[in-house]
Amino acid sequence: MNKSLLTLALMALLPLAQAWAAEGNSEQQAREKARAAVVAAEANGSNKPVTLEEPARRYYDWGAVLNKSFEVMAVTPGSDAAEMGLKKGDVLLSVNGDLTQHKKLGDVLAKINDLDDGQPLTVTMQRGKDKLSFSTKVHAKVMPAWRLEISPKDSANKETAVAAGQCGRVSVFFTPPQAHDQYPAYVNAIDGKGVVRSISVFKLPAGKHTIALHELITDYRLARRGGGMEMAKKVTINVEPNTIYYLAAQFLPENRFKTFKDQYWEPVVWRIDKKPCS
Repeated sequence: MNKSLLTLALMALLPLAQAWAAEGNSEQQAREKARAAVVAAEANGSNKPVTLEEPARRYYDWGAVLNKSFEVMAVTPGSDAAEMGLKKGDVLLSVNGDLTQHKKLGDVLAKINDLDDGQPLTVTMQRGKDKLSFSTKVHAKVMPAWRLEISPKDSANKETAVAAGQCGRVSVFFTPPQAHDQYPAYVNAIDGKGVVRSISVFKLPAGKHTIALHELITDYRLARRGGGMEMAKKVTINVEPNTIYYLAAQFLPENRFKTFKDQYWEPVVWRIDKKPCS
């Protein structure tokens, strides 16, 4: 890959780096995106352009970990839930006036997660014999959309296959169903090559691919080990054309104390959809 192409790739990512800084993200994330663009360009090889892109993403984490009885098991420091004054042991009774009684935990959490930045959030909690009301404005985080085209080399076979629609995708974009003990994860590597953590959808040529995942499990039952970096785990997928595979971390409650070699989870495909790959 020539120096002019490398320079263009880094210059193309400069506005994105500035946008991340405005959103409070670290400069390191911008550098990782740039490095990924360069690695992707060097790892391929035709004159046709390679496109790296990611849609805008909104993420809201209220910060209260609830069990199926709507009892608060933990509160994330600095989160909206913490700022509102929620405490461990509180029981959620209503969200913006909508009672939680006879509702599923996943449906209530989905309602909270769907709130837009700046919208009001008022909850009623049972604390001992008292019913208390707490309010805040939602502080959601938004990662801006980005798109980068580089003209590296690429193998003729791979380019022909993608052009013919002989490709599929793997994704960690959507939140898996926690009711089934499935939690978000991020892709660490594909076929032995490192990728950037913040990219959530990957287009791959049809065939077998090995995906390495890191878990993002927040289950209150998990006995986390102190310090250190959790290991990535691999799952092999036979990617079929025009198919998208959604990945997750499957929490294994019976192994919640087995933190050695991270035996408490395994990578899984929790959903498969047919979708044109172009």
